[in-house]
Amino acid sequence: NLLEKQMQNTEETFVEYDKVAPELAAEGIKDAALYSAFNTKTKPQILIENPMSPNMSLSDPQGLSEAVKKAREMFVEDAMKRGMSREEAFRLSQDLIGINLDTGHLNTFKQYENPQTGKPYEDKDIVNMAMSMKDLIKRYHLSDNMGDIDAHLPLGQGTTPTKKIYDELKAAGIDVPAIMEVFGGVGGLETGMIQSYQYMNAPIYGAVPYTSIPTYAAHPYSSIVGDYSAYSNLGLKNDFLGYGGFSGLFPALGGGYMSEGDKNKQGFSGVPMS
Repeated sequence: NLLEKQMQNTEETFVEYDKVAPELAAEGIKDAALYSAFNTKTKPQILIENPMSPNMSLSDPQGLSEAVKKAREMFVEDAMKRGMSREEAFRLSQDLIGINLDTGHLNTFKQYENPQTGKPYEDKDIVNMAMSMKDLIKRYHLSDNMGDIDAHLPLGQGTTPTKKIYDELKAAGIDVPAIMEVFGGVGGLETGMIQSYQYMNAPIYGAVPYTSIPTYAAHPYSSIVGDYSAYSNLGLKNDFLGYGGFSGLFPALGGGYMSEGDKNKQGFSGVPMS
């Protein structure tokens, strides 16, 4: 009858977005990676960050992983059509395309019910989600929150199991750069950064081997964190200048800010203050 025909046409016309999102995303990821490989000297990576809500496409680790794997396959095919060898195309696909794991985004899932358990997401669920993407992770964003909004708190001030995630991935052989994505905290930005380093037992505070964490505050415009130069637009510019003082210390530890004209000067320690 007419109603059945209309229902059939509707089913053929409309498809659940999550079923097609990985392939649609893969096409764009692949195109960006091809541009990086063939049109740039530095060949920047194309890293896809996990969304912060199960209501968002590709927020599920399985869907995100599927998109990245598909993009790598498509990259190899298209790169070979442009004359690249299969071996080189495969190597670049693995190097250029991956996941940027945001620990704070994972933690916001705690406000939702885990369909596998029927209970709100817990720490173990968050860690398992991270581990399920381990072979594709190329970088971290480290921040904390209370499991509701992406608050970017200093590490240890919220409920994100950051150290547990980091330790388990490290034990699995995942040793990639990590960016402290901390926007403030009690005492301001620099204090929040110091608290975060202390929480992670970073090398400047102890001997625990969190060696992947870059000296973010000391080298804000390095290749690892260059995409964060835009933070100056948030009114935080002074916090991202090099630090002066006798040994390039943070202001909270006795150092001082440098002016723009002082960036090429040396401190008493001989360490460039830029």
